[in-house]
Amino acid sequence: MKKILILPLLLFTAQSSFSQTLLNKHLKYPKQLQKHQQEILNLLSQQQTTAQKSTSAKERLIGYSIYDNTGALTDTVHLSYSGNRGSEFDYNQLDYDLFSNPYDGSPMFEYPGNHSNKLQILSDTAIYWSQDASFTLSLYESAFSSYDTYNDLTGYTDKYTDTVNNTDAKFVNTFNSDGNIAASYIFQWNGSSWDSLDKRYFSYNASKEIIQDSIYTTDGMAWMPLDKINYSYNASGDMTEADEYHYSSSWALTGQNINTYNANHQPLTVATIDPSYPAPIILDTFTYTSGINYPASWKEYFNFPGLALAFYITKHINSTGLVDTAYFRLWDTTAKDWTWINSEKFVLKFDSYNQPTTNTTYDYLDTSFDTAPTDITSYYYETYGTTAVKDVKSSNQNNFTVYPNPTNDKLFISQLNSTTAKNLLISIVNATGQRMLTESLPVISKTEEISVSNFTPGTYWLMIQDQSGNILHKQSIVKQ
Repeated sequence: MKKILILPLLLFTAQSSFSQTLLNKHLKYPKQLQKHQQEILNLLSQQQTTAQKSTSAKERLIGYSIYDNTGALTDTVHLSYSGNRGSEFDYNQLDYDLFSNPYDGSPMFEYPGNHSNKLQILSDTAIYWSQDASFTLSLYESAFSSYDTYNDLTGYTDKYTDTVNNTDAKFVNTFNSDGNIAASYIFQWNGSSWDSLDKRYFSYNASKEIIQDSIYTTDGMAWMPLDKINYSYNASGDMTEADEYHYSSSWALTGQNINTYNANHQPLTVATIDPSYPAPIILDTFTYTSGINYPASWKEYFNFPGLALAFYITKHINSTGLVDTAYFRLWDTTAKDWTWINSEKFVLKFDSYNQPTTNTTYDYLDTSFDTAPTDITSYYYETYGTTAVKDVKSSNQNNFTVYPNPTNDKLFISQLNSTTAKNLLISIVNATGQRMLTESLPVISKTEEISVSNFTPGTYWLMIQDQSGNILHKQSIVKQ
């Protein structure tokens, strides 16, 4: 089922992420606070460094699945890549950040310069299936990305199966000679063509630090200023203030973020200020473990009118620098203390590449945590940089959809557009190059069903070729 989302406030286009994070599982923020959460996560993402084991071969995420407390599959995603682009786990949210264009919300803290506005997931495609109202797993969302030679995201398109309740969106981004985002153009699908929605321009100082983000919107006839954010820094280059303005007949200050840092340039506090109120409406505080860049704890207090809420996240970091356990607690306004009621525990396990393989959630019951999990997220990877399977050069790569992936029984291969007047060849090979299956995909067939129930659990390569041997589609699949 679709998870609760944390959405940027400034973007009017429907955006989504099915990542099941510590935050979005619990906190149903009013719209005024949604942007704040994205800003904080952007801030923390700049402090994170990958914990992936340093070897000649690397692992990248190719899929993950979420199972409920009955063992039923509720959500699954598959990713495909080209070249040596990879993925990075987010130790702040304890999940992978999927289905999001990094330039669609307030870029506060996200672009401190020096080409640090990197993505965590550098996939070409991301396909998401979720349980619908009848508890049937069905295709929900598809995202397609393109990059330049520096792996900057130049294009991002997000499409939905249900276009009644969701709106397809497209982003086109340009970058300056320093590798920082220069402009982002946002489009919305109207049913027959792409309409311009917003455009953003980013400017920098001599130190390559962003100093202004300006947003314009259109009524279809002319472009008009909408919002802008001005940024300030201390002598060490830490972003200490972000002032947000909205334009009506003139510019008016609508919000501020005031930040403090420790000697290691890690955020200690973030105070969110609304000019209409005398005190900060939100205060975030962070603590750290020596030698670890991401926070070991995060407390957030609200002083927002009509909302009494606070949360406390603590993480246990093991000797290898990985989070193996995390706790999420809320504030008890009556007892004036952090309560274990409605709290959760997250337990992570890792493989030999220091990549998470499972993230298991446990609910707190009366006096202790339940021994049976509430849900389990399983992650699947492929190694890259050593594979013998050649990259697809054909423009037909996106003409096919393979689902569900991962699977424990059947695969369905849908052909979106006919690419040839002749039958196609489907083949599946294992990690050693052994051919496990060969079938013909009739040209008149839009969807082909393949059984992999007798395959040994693991990662395989699926290829679709024409009768001349040209590879039209290639992707990894996971047999559970």
